[in-house]
Amino acid sequence: MNCSFWNSRNRVVSFICILLSVVFTAGCSKHDPASRIGAMNDARIKQVANLYMAHQMRNASNGPKDEPAFKEFIQKKMPGHRLEMMRVDPAKLDELFVSERDGQPFVIKYGQSGGVMSKTPVVFEKDGRDGTWQVAYTNGQVEEVDSAKYQELLQSGKPAAAGATVAK
Repeated sequence: MNCSFWNSRNRVVSFICILLSVVFTAGCSKHDPASRIGAMNDARIKQVANLYMAHQMRNASNGPKDEPAFKEFIQKKMPGHRLEMMRVDPAKLDELFVSERDGQPFVIKYGQSGGVMSKTPVVFEKDGRDGTWQVAYTNGQVEEVDSAKYQELLQSGKPAAAGATVAK
């Protein structure tokens, strides 16, 4: 076996590994955790759904029982730095609970159970826009749905709060 061949090959492999690690490290600085978390919370409906999931994670997979309990959780139990990363201002919770698209308070299904891997519909636009409604799940996904799908999702799981069936 020729030792000079292996040495030169090892140098090339080492150089490629170092080059790749520099490229990946430089790329990571642009996508720090705060930026990624902020990007996952670029709309109020996503923020509310992700806060709902945070409540589930801290409360044995149980969602908040009602709006006052949910707001208290956000204000008193969510660390300030996490709210900041999520772009949530705890002083403006009333605004947080209103859809940017239809200007109406969200319909929230309180008391829903779920775990880290669950996909439970919990946040719904009240009036929607142009015949579609946004629905947010505890996994952070937001889906635009028609009236029939809206009603199906709203009726799934535990019952929603009184007056929650609002799609036309």
